[in-house]
Amino acid sequence: MRTLLLFVLSLVTVTLVQPLNNVVGFGSNTGMFIGQMQGRNTGTTVLVNPGTIVGTFPDTFVSASIGNQHAVFLTQSGLVYGTGYSFNGRLGLNDSAAPIAAYYGTLVPMVDGNKVLIGKKVIAAEASGHSSVLLTDDGKVFTYGWNDNAGLGVSGTSTIHYSPKPINDTNGLLVGKTVKHMSVSNDAVLLVTNDGLVRSFGFNGNYNLGDGTGVNQNIVTALPFTGRVIVQTSIGLMHSLALQDSGTVLSWGFSVNPLGRSGSHLVPAPIEDPNNVIGSRKVVYISAGFQHSILLTDDGRAFTFGNGNPYGQMCTGDTTTYTRLQPFAASANCSLLKQKQVIKPR
Repeated sequence: MRTLLLFVLSLVTVTLVQPLNNVVGFGSNTGMFIGQMQGRNTGTTVLVNPGTIVGTFPDTFVSASIGNQHAVFLTQSGLVYGTGYSFNGRLGLNDSAAPIAAYYGTLVPMVDGNKVLIGKKVIAAEASGHSSVLLTDDGKVFTYGWNDNAGLGVSGTSTIHYSPKPINDTNGLLVGKTVKHMSVSNDAVLLVTNDGLVRSFGFNGNYNLGDGTGVNQNIVTALPFTGRVIVQTSIGLMHSLALQDSGTVLSWGFSVNPLGRSGSHLVPAPIEDPNNVIGSRKVVYISAGFQHSILLTDDGRAFTFGNGNPYGQMCTGDTTTYTRLQPFAASANCSLLKQKQVIKPR
C-alpha cells in the first residue's frame, strides 16, 4: 500500500491512500469539505482521527486541495471531484439554470458544461477561497466559482462560473507560454510558466501577488522576476514564496514578520541566512503557511521561519510562540520528520 501524505498548512489535513483508492482526512469538517467522513456528514464534526470518504470511484486519486468550505480532488486520469458547499459554483456542477446552494457530504464530479476541457487532461486541481482552479496538460488555466475576490481571473466581482472557463489574459502575458506550476490560496493565484516567469491574479489584500499594490487583480499580471528562473511558488495566508532553479528562496507579503528576511515586504526579495543554517544545501521545495514557512533541502532536511507556533507548526518540538526572521533547522524531535526521509511532492 502506498500512502501519499499531503502537507496542508490549514485547518485540515488530507491523506490519500493508494492503490486502494480511499481518501481519508481529519480536522474541522465545517461545510463537509472533507466529505462524508465515516458517515458523519452534519457539517459540524471535528474529526480527531482519520475517517474515510464514502464512495466508489473509477480511478486512483493523486491530489486533494482544501478551500473555503469546499475541497477538490483529482484522479490519475484527470477527473475532478468536489465536496462541501456548492454555493456560487465553487464545485463546478454546471447548475447555472437552477443554482444549488447545498452541502455535499460525498464527492461529486465537476461538469465541463462549457466544453473547454475537451481533448485536455487536468493535471492539477486546487480549491481556493470561493473558487477552484484547474491546470491542463497543455499549460492552460481554467477557473470556476465566485469572483468576489477576483479569484476567477476575469472581470466583475459578481461574476460566477458554474463550470470551468479560461482566465483573462488581456495583457497577453501568457501568449506563447505554457503554465507548468500553480499555487492557489484564499483566491490568490500564482502561475509559473515554462520559461521560469511568474504570473498572478486574484486576491491581493495581503500583498500575496507580489506586485506591491495590494489591489486585487482580475486579469493576469506579471511579477518582477527579471533574470530569475522560478520553478515553484507557494501562497500562505499572509505571504508568498518563490523558489529559483538555483535553490534561492524569495518572499513577500503583508508584513516582514513571516518573510525570513529584512527589508521591504511588498515585493519579492531573497530570504536571508546570516547564520549559515542552510549552508551549502539546496532548497528543493517550499511551503507557505499562515505566517510561517517550511523549506525542504536536497538532503531531506527541513527548515522553518516566520511568526507564531501556537500549534507547533514551525516544527520546533514545542508550542512556544516564536518570531524567526531567518531560517532555523526543524527540531530533531519533530515527530513528522524524525527518522524519516522527506520526499519532495511532485
